[in-house]
Amino acid sequence: MLRELGLPLEDYETFAVRDGNAVFYRSDAYLQLLRYLPYPWRLLDAMHIVPRTVRDWLYDRIAQNRSRLFGHRDRCIVPTPAQRARF
Repeated sequence: MLRELGLPLEDYETFAVRDGNAVFYRSDAYLQLLRYLPYPWRLLDAMHIVPRTVRDWLYDRIAQNRSRLFGHRDRCIVPTPAQRARF
């Protein structure tokens, strides 16, 4: 996907979501994913009313500090069979 969009293949530092033919980045990508989650997560879609520059600034602050905010793992989590069935 990165090559097709003309984006760097190494040292890529943002979040992108492709939904059909549309590609969303950073906070727009996050909000696009929320549309596929059940209530109450979908309520966060109301964040679209916040200007993108503000949302992206907040997204960047969280991304820069995510290990400190949410913890760090040395290994990827292996999904349970129930989790795997969801995807």
